[in-house]
Amino acid sequence: MTFTGFLFFFTVLFSALISPLKGNLPIADTTVKVFVVRQQIHTGIILTVNQHLLTLIPELKEFSDKNFVDIGWGDEAFYQYPGFDIYLAAKALFLPTNSVLRVAGFNSALTSYYGKESTIIELSLSKSSYEKLTTFISSEFWKDSSGNVIETSGRGSSIVFYKARSIYSLLFTCNTWIAAGLNEAGIPINPTGIIIVEQLLREVSKHGKVIYTPD
Repeated sequence: MTFTGFLFFFTVLFSALISPLKGNLPIADTTVKVFVVRQQIHTGIILTVNQHLLTLIPELKEFSDKNFVDIGWGDEAFYQYPGFDIYLAAKALFLPTNSVLRVAGFNSALTSYYGKESTIIELSLSKSSYEKLTTFISSEFWKDSSGNVIETSGRGSSIVFYKARSIYSLLFTCNTWIAAGLNEAGIPINPTGIIIVEQLLREVSKHGKVIYTPD
């Protein structure tokens, strides 16, 4: 080996020894932003629609052309009623009832879509926490014998209702369900005892950033 060849070999070897190996570098766990929203009597989890989400929750494939989905859960009869019915509300609270998932897809900015009477809280989840949350949501869809989601008759122009698995009751409301999903994702929120929306928002705001609230 010539001196020039030896020098080249030594330079390459020395550079390899002092340079960090890419495989040993810490890999940042990409954070994903999700949102919790309150709009009048509705509470929901807002997710950004992309291919990764549709892979994790294939039940949302109908909303592939939207920028966001707002996913809520509630009593089957009351949630789908177009307005407020005191009888249905009382039945939902005092009798265990079947439930539905409400999925609304939209493209506009969050603040313009929900309006001035809403509260929106932003949460930053790690990739693994986000996937746990999406697994929680996906597993809530009730499926028929062929594995297909079961849509109800409550469809609107941009809102679809699906039969859900959990049972609604006074001690497990829409707010409890959201708290349970966030707890499943690793956010330290105890869903037990979270019944009304004020309790939910108070706990969620401890772990996120309120980006919009009524004046």
